[in-house]
Formats: sequence, C-alpha cells, structure tokens
Amino acid sequence: MMKKEGEITVEEVVVALFALKEFVPKMDQVISLLSLVTENDKELDKHFTTEELSDYLPGKPAVSTLRNKFQRREIPGRKVGKRIVFLKSEIDQWLKGERPAMQVELQEQAEAYLNSRQTKRKKNAAQVASGRASVNRRRA
Repeated sequence: MMKKEGEITVEEVVVALFALKEFVPKMDQVISLLSLVTENDKELDKHFTTEELSDYLPGKPAVSTLRNKFQRREIPGRKVGKRIVFLKSEIDQWLKGERPAMQVELQEQAEAYLNSRQTKRKKNAAQVASGRASVNRRRA
C-alpha cells in the first residue's frame, strides 16, 4: 500500500509516542523550575508600606525614621498618592550597601538632560539666526 502525502503511518505514531514518553518528564522539570522562578520574582517585586518596611528591616526602625530617610533620599522608595511604598528588591540592594538609583533621581536626570538639549537647540537656533542676519547685512 502506498502512503499518501500528509498521512502518518502506524510506525511513525509509535515512534512519536515513545519520543513523547521521554519528553514529558523533562517538561515537568521545566515547569517546576519556571514556577520557582516566578515565585521568586513575585517576592522580589513585593512592595512594602512604611510599617511593613519597619518590620522587615533589622533593628525595626520607627516609621517616622523611615519617612524622614525617604524625604532625605537616604532610602529608596516612591510616593503613590499620599503613601510611600518601597520595592523589596531595591531595599535588599540598599541593605547590601548597593545604592539603586531611585525613581525620583532618574526623573531629575532625565529632565536635566532634556533641558540641556533644549538649551543647546536654542543656542544653535540663535547662532543660525545671527549668522543669517550678518549675511543679510553684508548683502545690503
């Protein structure tokens, strides 16, 4: 009997089933590893309120101390409405002595960069305009 295009033989099905039999346990391992990674990511992305951060930090500093440190930009955090929240991953970096760039600082750096670009454009435009004016004066 001749095999038509697109048809699968019984032998091919058996071979595919044996391959799947070996593949499925490996997929279970991959799935379990992925679940561990996502659980770890959720833990890193956890947000603390000021009260929760006080409980998390060694020495359990007072909430008012944490607020003052935040206002002086000594501890990484951000304002969400009227609340201050702290990202666990940033706090962990901060505890290790690494100082992550805070969102406020990044915003200020971006604004300073944009302002410097605008200033350069204005200077260039002024130079071009004054150059045109001097050329027009020479022609007159």
